[in-house]
Amino acid sequence: MGITAMKLKDRALALGANLVGIADVSSLEVPFDRAISVAVALNRDIVSSVGQGPHIEYQAEYLSVNAKIDQVLGEITCWIQGEGYAAVVEPASSPNFDREKLAAAFPHKTAATMSGLGWIGKNALLVTKEYGSAVRLGTVFTDAPLQADVPQASSLCGSCTLCRKACPVAAPGETLWSPGMAREDLVDIRSCWGQLRLFMEERELKHAICGICIQACPWTKKYLHSR
Repeated sequence: MGITAMKLKDRALALGANLVGIADVSSLEVPFDRAISVAVALNRDIVSSVGQGPHIEYQAEYLSVNAKIDQVLGEITCWIQGEGYAAVVEPASSPNFDREKLAAAFPHKTAATMSGLGWIGKNALLVTKEYGSAVRLGTVFTDAPLQADVPQASSLCGSCTLCRKACPVAAPGETLWSPGMAREDLVDIRSCWGQLRLFMEERELKHAICGICIQACPWTKKYLHSR
């Protein structure tokens, strides 16, 4: 049978991914026509503990999950290449981060929404039904003829503004996401980044992370309270 979407997803899940989707990205300026979006959930207990902001344990979990994602992406890529197709990894923490725009060259959440894993919340992060925003993401681009999943068409945030209320600088707005919308239409990224830098300095962190809006999301809460 060769390579199929089902085989690929089963392999990724067996390697430790929690969610896997396949997007048709032929309309984007990316290496190949398919993007495989991989999500790994953050630890419930650690996410539950960041209501007042990030700490060393959260940073360690962030880095650990990033490493796990990169391992899954690497294994998937080797398998695809072994089947005779091209594949390129976009790691969880992109080395191509633009510090002027405060954005990666390719946002993983673009592949995630286009592969139906979830929508973009008012905090400009991916929100999934299964884990809320408590996920990290990675992407593999490939020319393998994989069947693409149905893209996410709209937000499920409704009138909720809990992420905005929880944010120390009220960076999230009240606008509902729709495909193609700019990040700046959803969140005040400069205020958000300023708070991340402040947390880094005050809490002696090495990475610009927060987690407050992730923990505040009702979809995340649903995951945190499930066992």
